[in-house]
Amino acid sequence: MSTLFENVHDKDGLISLCVGAPDDLLLEECRKLIQKATEALHASGKLSSFQYGAKLGDPVYRTELAKFLTDQYGSKVESDSLIANAGASQGLQVLISTLFQKDDFAFVEDPTYFLSIKMLKEDLNMKVIGVPTDAGGIIVEELEKLLVEHSSKFRAPTDKKPFSSLVYLVPTFNNPKGGCLSAERSKKLVTVLRKHNALGVCDDVYNSLPYLDDGPPFVTKAPPRLFAYDVKSDADYKGNVVSNGTFSKLLGPGLRIGWLECPTSVVKCFAENCSYLQSGGGFNHYMSCVLGTALQLGLVSKHVIYARQVYAGRMKALCDAIDELVPQAKYTRPRGGYFVWIVLPIEIDSRKMAKLCEEKYKIKFWPGPFCSNDGNFVNYVRFSCAWHREEILREAVKRFAEGLKESLQ
Repeated sequence: MSTLFENVHDKDGLISLCVGAPDDLLLEECRKLIQKATEALHASGKLSSFQYGAKLGDPVYRTELAKFLTDQYGSKVESDSLIANAGASQGLQVLISTLFQKDDFAFVEDPTYFLSIKMLKEDLNMKVIGVPTDAGGIIVEELEKLLVEHSSKFRAPTDKKPFSSLVYLVPTFNNPKGGCLSAERSKKLVTVLRKHNALGVCDDVYNSLPYLDDGPPFVTKAPPRLFAYDVKSDADYKGNVVSNGTFSKLLGPGLRIGWLECPTSVVKCFAENCSYLQSGGGFNHYMSCVLGTALQLGLVSKHVIYARQVYAGRMKALCDAIDELVPQAKYTRPRGGYFVWIVLPIEIDSRKMAKLCEEKYKIKFWPGPFCSNDGNFVNYVRFSCAWHREEILREAVKRFAEGLKESLQ
């Protein structure tokens, strides 16, 4: 197998709605972008991209990234707050291994990104607690109850590991639910994180993919990231939010490049306490130099506009097909990101239906319990709009409808 998703390429006619990644149409544009940026970088004659990089990341990359994110978010991003990562998964892993330890507590949305649960439990050996959500995202009052309930078991903070617990969430175009945390709830959440000395780690990987307008070019920006609500001028500011970002969804996951936007205290912890950085230098230094050049040339901003239009078209096609072909489905049409979270009739066990659909109707999707730390959401499913073009998405929903019909008999 040459890629992670090679086995979903029309295998026996199977259509997979599981994959959250760009397809070949978008990757071809990424290839052209990277080729231009690489040629420009090499033409400069600089050899520093082949050396061990600066611990926090290439300075040009961090400077240009700050400008790009400021434009994308519509609020100021400081280059000093950015640390280069090798994609969001690596960013999450290195952040947690630096600031936390075995048996620390991690509170996650229920439901959440299913592989984050496995990483926190199995790779990082944390004690994972699911937090109830509703249509507006994580229920802050329920989170605080759980923080209080488990607080007597929290490790005492130290200079190197200063936080008592972790709160992991996807606040913007959530995976799997597709929604965004409101301003009111974001403010409440930051207050709770500060009060209980918890670090909120946000997978902010879909923030540049809003489809909030009625049609292209989709210029309306996503709601502010949670990091923006952790305001330095507040009297009780400590720095309790990290934004974990990546170019995997915007360009291509094989680039393995992204960023951590961190409070000063966390940047300091990385610079002083992360032996991984001290040994190898900045993560994926060569590619960060290529991306820094691409950002300087304006190539990334131009590509993101194109990618946003492609994904918006696919999301519309997927949801239109659901509306037409699956009247039993209840869901909220997402206004950004990749995912649609669907409620099916209560008698449906999505795990059994997934097996039936894959074997008989050649359609694959994630059952709801896969996205839950506690195995909840039995009659829910997650679809992704990212991987297939519009006509294939419609065919996928048609097959799903046939499987649902059989499951309801």
